[in-house]
Amino acid sequence: MASCVAHDDALLVSMERKRGTVSGGPDDPARPWPMRVDPAEGEALSSWLSRIALLYKVAYPDLLERYLGVSKNDGDINLTEDLNLINRIAQLSRVPFDKVRAMTFRGMVPLSFGKGLGSFADYVLEQTVLLRSWGRWEGIDGQTSDWQPWISHGLVRACRKCAASDQVIFARLEWLLPIMLSCPKHGCYLDECFITPGRFISWKVALPGKPSAATRLLYKTTYQAIVSGVTTDYTGAKPAALWFRKLRTVIEELAAPAYVHGDDRKIIKALWSNIGEDAPYAVRKTFENMKWQDQLKILQVAAFSMKYMGEMLIYQKKTLRKQEAVRRAKDINIYLAGATSSYSWQKNLGYGGYKRAVVDPIYASLLRSTLYWYDDVSIERACKVEEYLTARGVTRYAIREIRLVEQKGNHESSIIYFGLPEDGSWSDVRSGIANNRILRGMD
Repeated sequence: MASCVAHDDALLVSMERKRGTVSGGPDDPARPWPMRVDPAEGEALSSWLSRIALLYKVAYPDLLERYLGVSKNDGDINLTEDLNLINRIAQLSRVPFDKVRAMTFRGMVPLSFGKGLGSFADYVLEQTVLLRSWGRWEGIDGQTSDWQPWISHGLVRACRKCAASDQVIFARLEWLLPIMLSCPKHGCYLDECFITPGRFISWKVALPGKPSAATRLLYKTTYQAIVSGVTTDYTGAKPAALWFRKLRTVIEELAAPAYVHGDDRKIIKALWSNIGEDAPYAVRKTFENMKWQDQLKILQVAAFSMKYMGEMLIYQKKTLRKQEAVRRAKDINIYLAGATSSYSWQKNLGYGGYKRAVVDPIYASLLRSTLYWYDDVSIERACKVEEYLTARGVTRYAIREIRLVEQKGNHESSIIYFGLPEDGSWSDVRSGIANNRILRGMD
């Protein structure tokens, strides 16, 4: 809502009106605008400037051309990357530079929307998510050299409840992107509309029903990326720019013709069946050029796709853990084979050692190697090996050799040669055990 920020500003306006230099708006293009209009939270730059033009009774295109030097044919000012232009707006409006820049697509989430982000192939086809490869990809009809990711001119979708609670009528920047389906605050669909900032909103027919849980999760993830620059999907945290490229790739995979899908066609068809639709067989327009209803459908399928990928990742992790458990069990069985018949094993490991060997393949390997070289001689000494290695922080090792030697005074000791990994190779380290004590000076 417009507000006069200081008494002297109001006085200045009054004096200039008396001199005839102000008539419905600021007269000098180089002078800061006398009345400050604070932007609403999340407002698009075009919406804010439209409200300023309305305050001064100046046509919006004239405000851009006269005071900002923006041609009427330059397109959407929300796409601007001109820092000099943003700085000029900040000076005229007396609003901080960073706050003005945040009202543009590039300032909201860097390297995600609009111009200068590479070709269609760079942004969309550089990776695959659902498909194992792009197969015989030949491009999309309607693709042009000026393609801009996520930019669909002329379409606005807004939340009726949010708009009703706002103190001033304005367009949020994310409402101008064909990427949002539902409101994160109210959980309802966003409805297509026409917004005249500061004046009125004209609504079209409301979408029936409520968004699915998958759709709400997709919107939540996307909204998190917009407001924080980082988001979390089924693979973990990632920068917003990577998330929007990933989502755009999924949309293209879902919209691609049948011959591109190859062996993954069944998956694509199953995902489309979630909304009762058939997967496309022919080349479609790019997502940005689709009608709103087609964008809505494919975003709904994309939501189920993300849910499917998350479930697949959980399944794969469980499978890997199961395979690892089976492998460990096999290793333990191999290491313990033939060792349990040893008298020393039963006698000296009856107090927890055997139980540990059953679940710990490294420990089982150590004991098996010890028995192989040390046979039935006191196994208590060999068990000290693990204590020694643990104290040194060694977790990977293999026993190369254990020798029983006699020292002066008929004291027996053993020299144990360990193989320890070092820079990708193995090196031998020796340690002695005498009278169940590690001889630490022998490395």
